[in-house]
Amino acid sequence: MATIAIVPSDVTSKRMLALRLGALLAGAGHRVVMLVDAGDSDDTTDGFERREVAIRCSTGGSGRRWRPFALWRASRAAASTLGTRELAAVFAEVQPDLVIVDIEEWEALILALALESRPPLAVLCSFFDVWPIAGLGPNDSGPQGGLVDRVRGSVAWPWLWFRMRAHDVKQQLVSGRIDRVAASRALARRLGVRDQLTSRQWMHPFVPHSLPMLVCNALELDIPHEPRDEVVHIGSLLTPVASDAASIDDPALFAAIERARAEGRPIVLCAFGTLSTGDRTTLMRGLADVARLRPGYQFVVGSAVEAHAAEFVGLSNVHIGAWIPQRAVLSYAAAAVVHSGNATLHECVAARVPMLVHPLGVNDQSRNAARVVRHRIGVLAAGDATTLAALLDGVIADDSMRQRIDALAEHVTRYERDGVAVSAVEELLRASGGHLTVAARSRP
Repeated sequence: MATIAIVPSDVTSKRMLALRLGALLAGAGHRVVMLVDAGDSDDTTDGFERREVAIRCSTGGSGRRWRPFALWRASRAAASTLGTRELAAVFAEVQPDLVIVDIEEWEALILALALESRPPLAVLCSFFDVWPIAGLGPNDSGPQGGLVDRVRGSVAWPWLWFRMRAHDVKQQLVSGRIDRVAASRALARRLGVRDQLTSRQWMHPFVPHSLPMLVCNALELDIPHEPRDEVVHIGSLLTPVASDAASIDDPALFAAIERARAEGRPIVLCAFGTLSTGDRTTLMRGLADVARLRPGYQFVVGSAVEAHAAEFVGLSNVHIGAWIPQRAVLSYAAAAVVHSGNATLHECVAARVPMLVHPLGVNDQSRNAARVVRHRIGVLAAGDATTLAALLDGVIADDSMRQRIDALAEHVTRYERDGVAVSAVEELLRASGGHLTVAARSRP
């Protein structure tokens, strides 16, 4: 039995991945300890050993706009609230054989890397393409051919990085606020580990150069490429749930689904997560128009619709709710209109439901939409309501699309069945030998 410490994200969807991995490891006989930021009142780590430690920078502001020196001083002040002593004391108590840190818990990675005698480390990642893929731009739907396309794909990555970095700097200068990114950069400089981290990837300011990365995705859903040696795909880590109508505890939703099934009407799930850039009014209005054009479909619309409920008034073929048991509804759905977040993408494939993808401009949603297009298991939502309704008709009626998604579903579901996540972690434990710098190549 090994002792494995996990630092989960504070984002609910990503935290659930860490908890699921912890449950699998505990089920295999390992001791699992969750390390959470001091003062975190979230009780979702119940059922595991829990240790609180200061691992997240406080944020604030300089109080002055367009004052780079004031921002620099404020960043240093925020970073100075953290040190390695407390984390070292927790590690001395827990004695972990392996520490797995969520890729977005930058401060915890920085502190762990700065310890004089750090335990073996690995990164838990919920994104497909943290690293650039040779010859592919960040939103490309498949391998490109020809010199021009290869050059364009190579240039697209640094251009994306530049735009995102410029956006960060502009926001800091305009708002005069210090975010976690700025404070973490100051922390890395103060602790002398900046050279062990890189920002030359698409989203995160701090990814270690050489630590093994456990990627919570199915490799078969990615754009075909050969991953880096240190990258290990461990599957979607979907928590098992009941997928029949008995698991739907909303009587109105249960009745709507049963009525649609009895009448032979296709059920369409419409769900868009909790993160987006901008107002969803246009999106919800478009969905309502599609529902009017397709009265023979039963639409189930979730994901923060409270502010847009008026758009669906008078539509008897629409059930709306602030929270929808997504996986249970997917077990009956003929299609899904989704934002293409990672968890939703895997859930749709596992349930064998083709998609109309409408990325909301957050994180990896556009990149995941490119994967849906590349594998031809859905289409990109675009155009007016008439066009969207026609696209939805095509997705529901496309037998070849359903065959492709059936084949991918076998891959997605086998990771859990074959115990890939536990095997990958145990392989890392066997290979650790003091410092874990290169992961064993664990391929599905």
